[in-house]
Order: sequence, then C-alpha cells, then structure tokens
Amino acid sequence: MLTVSINGGRVRGRTEILPGRTAVFGPSGAGKTSWFRILAGLDRPDSAEMTFCGVSWGKGSSLWPPYARPIAYVPQRPSLLPHRTVAEQIEWIAAGHADDWRAWIERLELTDLWHRFPHQLSGGEQQRAALLRALAADPRILLLDEALSQLDRWRRQRIFEALMTDWPSERWLMFSTHNWEEVERHAQLVLYIEDGQFGAVQPIRQAVPPTLTLARLSGFLGTARLPQGTLLVHPRCLKPGRHPGGQVIPGRLGQDMLTPWVARYRFEGPDGMWEWIGDGQPVVDPTAITLMPPWIKVPWEGEPS
Repeated sequence: MLTVSINGGRVRGRTEILPGRTAVFGPSGAGKTSWFRILAGLDRPDSAEMTFCGVSWGKGSSLWPPYARPIAYVPQRPSLLPHRTVAEQIEWIAAGHADDWRAWIERLELTDLWHRFPHQLSGGEQQRAALLRALAADPRILLLDEALSQLDRWRRQRIFEALMTDWPSERWLMFSTHNWEEVERHAQLVLYIEDGQFGAVQPIRQAVPPTLTLARLSGFLGTARLPQGTLLVHPRCLKPGRHPGGQVIPGRLGQDMLTPWVARYRFEGPDGMWEWIGDGQPVVDPTAITLMPPWIKVPWEGEPS
C-alpha cells in the first residue's frame, strides 16, 4: 500500500493506492504533474506525509529525497544526458539490476538508436529512450507523466499493452492522462484530480467522477433530474425513443447520419441540450430518449445541469 497525504501548495488531498496500474486523470492544469513531482520527491509541499508498504517516508521537510525512494519518474519532456549515447546512460542506470529490461530495447524500437546521442533523436524517440532508462532502474513504482505524448496513437497503445502484460502485478504503475479512453483501456484504478484536489482511488469498473467537469471529461453528457434522483447521462446508456426497463426522458430528438453506420444525435429535453455520436440506429420516435441502466447518481451536492 502506498499512502499519500498532501496539504498545502498546489496539490491537496489524501489517498491510498494498491499495486497495479493507476491512471491519474484530470483536465489540463489540474495538478497532475505537481502530484507526480511531489510523489517523486522533486517538489516539496508545505505539508505532506507518505508511507510505502508500512515504511514511512517522513513528513514535511523531513520527507525522503528522490534518490531514497523506489521510484522512477518519466516526465513529458525527457531529461536524457546530452553527452551520453542511449546505450551508455541506460547501461549506467541498469548496473547492479537484473537484465529483464533488455527485452524492452526491441519492444520500444530502440535497437537502431542504441548508439545515438539525444540530439540525434526525435521527440518520440527520446520519450521511448527515457522510458527504457526508467525500466532499467527496476523501480517498485513507475510514474509516467504524459511520458508517451509525442508518440502516435498506435505506438502508444502497443507500449501500454506491453506494460499491461509484463509489468509485475505487485508493483505500482501510474500514468497521467486527460484522455478517458486511455483510462478505460489501460488502467485498473483511477485517481481523479481537479484544481489540485484529489481523493480516494477508485476501481475503474466502479469509478464515479466526483465533479461535473470530470464527468464531462469522462464522456458524460451532463445530468438528468429523474424520479431516481439526479443521474449522470452517458451516450452508451441512451436509446432513441421509448424502451422498457429504462427511464424515459421526453423532448425532441434529431439525427444526422455521418456515415452509413455513425450518426450525430441532438436532444433537447427538460435538462438542456445534449449532443453525442452514436451507432446510427434509426429514430422511430423523435419525442423521447430512454436512459438505460446502470444508473449513476451524482456524487456531488446540488443538481447541476
């Protein structure tokens, strides 16, 4: 168990994180990088306390320095040593560790770049080299702060899939993102953060965004005031027309076919207007939509639209 408590400065909150893959999710400027830098020991907040596997990392100004923590941190902008080749700096970091990391040379497509200097690499190549350097350190905790942002989607997905397969289940892998699709694809747990505030880590299958901003960033359209309470509305749970087993919402529904299989829907109802992209199912009854289970009640106070 990793326990993190921070109070003061850019980031605030307390959470406990189990081993596995955790996404740190929030909008741009939410405090994700600050959270990672504090955890890695690169920034020191006014007040903080951390415990890892029952061992205290200290409090406040007495927190352990970065080199004493079993962490490898990969920022968005790699900090590769300019005067050493990829091979030299990675093998230097790997000295004294197992050679398991060598399998990643090919997975990260670094074989042909092995003896190049950082200035001879593109941004995406530097990010891949920085990731390999972190893996070579054999960390208990790996922090990826938008560490693959300069890679194309296909390469990024392949790397995440390899990490999902090979990263030890008893270790911690955390990555930051504002892309909910990446959270659903690659994470087991999610830590929401907004305006520097974070709370409890949630299992991805039961995750409920704690604010309306985070809900919309997660793909929800908004909220609906219904007999069951104020519910979050997600396109995956909407069906055009009236259907048994769901909650019918009266209004006016429009449909624009974008391709033979994909349509843009626009619904004006009692809680405002929602727009979403759907699978192009025909609209037989344009006077209503049906919100199907599972129903998720808003976790915040009040009833925002």
